[in-house]
Amino acid sequence: MQKNITNAKRSLFLFAMFVVLGCANSAFAGATIQIINTDGAGEGFNDPTVVAPVGGNAGTTLGQQRLIAFQHAADIWGATLDSNQIIRIQAAFNPLAAGVLGSAGSIQAFRDFAGAEFAGTWYGGALANKRAGADLSTSNDINAQFSSNFNFYLGLDNNHGAAPDLVVVLLHEFGHGLNFQTFVNPTTGGNLGITPTTPDGFPDIYGRRILDTTIGLHYHEMTVAQRQAAAVKFGRIVFDSPTVTANVPNVLVFGSPEVRVNSPAAIATILQFGSAGFGPPLGSPSVTADVVAAVDPADAAGPATNDGCSAFTNAAAVAGKIALIERGTCSFALKARNATVAGAAAFIIYNNAANAAAGPPGLGDDGVNGGFVTIPGVGLNRTDGLAIVGQLAGGVNASLVVDPTIRAGADALGRVRLFAPNPVQGGSSISHYDSIARRNLLMEPAINGDLTHNVKSPDDLTLELFRDVGWFPDSDLNGVADDLTPTSVSVVNESCAPSNGRIDPGERVTVNLNLTNNGASTTNLVATLQSAGGVVAPTGPQTYGVIAGGGTKSVDFSFTASPSVFPGQTIIATLQLQDGASNRGTVSFLFTSGPAPCGGVRLVVKSSLTRTNATTVEAAITVENIGTLPADASTLTTAKLGSTNGAPLPQSLGSIAPGASATATVQFANSTPGASSTLSAGGTYTGGTFSGTKRVTIP
Repeated sequence: MQKNITNAKRSLFLFAMFVVLGCANSAFAGATIQIINTDGAGEGFNDPTVVAPVGGNAGTTLGQQRLIAFQHAADIWGATLDSNQIIRIQAAFNPLAAGVLGSAGSIQAFRDFAGAEFAGTWYGGALANKRAGADLSTSNDINAQFSSNFNFYLGLDNNHGAAPDLVVVLLHEFGHGLNFQTFVNPTTGGNLGITPTTPDGFPDIYGRRILDTTIGLHYHEMTVAQRQAAAVKFGRIVFDSPTVTANVPNVLVFGSPEVRVNSPAAIATILQFGSAGFGPPLGSPSVTADVVAAVDPADAAGPATNDGCSAFTNAAAVAGKIALIERGTCSFALKARNATVAGAAAFIIYNNAANAAAGPPGLGDDGVNGGFVTIPGVGLNRTDGLAIVGQLAGGVNASLVVDPTIRAGADALGRVRLFAPNPVQGGSSISHYDSIARRNLLMEPAINGDLTHNVKSPDDLTLELFRDVGWFPDSDLNGVADDLTPTSVSVVNESCAPSNGRIDPGERVTVNLNLTNNGASTTNLVATLQSAGGVVAPTGPQTYGVIAGGGTKSVDFSFTASPSVFPGQTIIATLQLQDGASNRGTVSFLFTSGPAPCGGVRLVVKSSLTRTNATTVEAAITVENIGTLPADASTLTTAKLGSTNGAPLPQSLGSIAPGASATATVQFANSTPGASSTLSAGGTYTGGTFSGTKRVTIP
């Protein structure tokens, strides 16, 4: 079945550009991509304006250079993906909206064709044709438009300077047409193909990998309302797939910038934020502190008492805290300067009523006050700002940090985040990687100047996503995936009693991983299980040895399931394969975690810091029982912040039932504000001990 798509285009917006050198991707595969010129005489690809050759582009007219750049980008994808069907991209240059470099998307979608991995699931035209091994329509596959208003760099060498690199923009937009997109409407949550007889329509292959980590469901498992809500859950929507997740450590760096509300529980979450163009960057230093609303006079500088346009009248209350300020009247930089003078540790500026429908503001300098700002700060949307305001009476604690344990653009389990801003950004939401990713990725919602023409790990994660939506490697174009593939998995030993045949959170297991060789015989295949995707402390390399072409072999591996895995979540066991001197890439096996944490008593220590006065820091140390038996006679016996011992100790926590927690308040003296330190705590319960260590920034 096919369906024309009229709303699948993806807009791409101009972003800051930086000088960088790169090279084209080199791979050996097979797909032919044709560029079909739909421009009229004298325009776009047919523009006769005489130009000089540039950066390896030998065209002598503007139209010729544009077409050469298009074909170069097409050849990069053609050398990376395999298909025995020609991929046809109809393209034109036209005046587009301000700031829009280009757009592209699948013209048609297909489902229930021979070769589809999943029944009742939409595939974009180019991917559907590849999997079917046949052309399912006489229509072109991808429609692309690019702006005739921009002065693109048309060279092929990535040496673009401050100009947008057309080849990079093309690689991005072609990527959407090649199935880096969901067909779900992010505003309504509706699937494609809704009719009176199919009221929920049908899921798409990209959407089957979209996971809402707050509810543990993928798009195809959700209701319309759940998909609608997921589209604006910034930081909590990930692309849950084995190949992408396995390669995240090769691409993204540690240090995730985060703004989060820690308490109260009613509003505790990760927040979308806009960065400040003045003052120290987020995480310099990281700040965790209570939030206090700034109060200033209603005067000529600003008519409201919360706009921060004059010196704060509650400076004593703001000192050492995070100042909360409403947008409006005066510049962002002046508000931040006043927060600095008041002694705030950081500042948050949230949108005023006039900007209630806007996303978090980027905080630009006014050219006067920014140089006096010495504390980090961010912008929030009005919804999040008012949520904080509504809880201030009971106390709000927040963090503006760079988390060194999480990779920028991934979640705590190493799964890459998708772009889910609030409000929805039509043409961008969900069908891009999150813009906080570092290194920068090709398929973010905006083009960054440090992108190369490489589309796979270790430079990028686009090819890896394509593998997980169905672009399997097939170098001889016979419809059979190349080489080594995972064929079966089983759990053969469990540390938690009673055994349930599942991998429970926190459990040590041995699993049997079966590989099938679809290619030539291996000589001495060695596999190394990676620490990613919920796999912790895996055993070392294991030897498969010789696997004849068409043969299979199983090997046992042991690892611990991360305690952070929640019941029912996918655990991805990824093997790095090496056959003698030949790197055979990675393969991944999927497990669904068990219904409950590993049996017995399992105590997890969590903590948060606040400053009670100039010389004292207070820690709220929470001990949670995630096991299945009560922790009787629990006692917190030790707590140390750096070299400073806490008081009072010991403190009885009583009996902690499964799923319950208990909190002790401990004070530390003479702790230096802004210093990075280690907070450790431990204690006993009947029959055992517990401990926890956390790297912290002292408020």
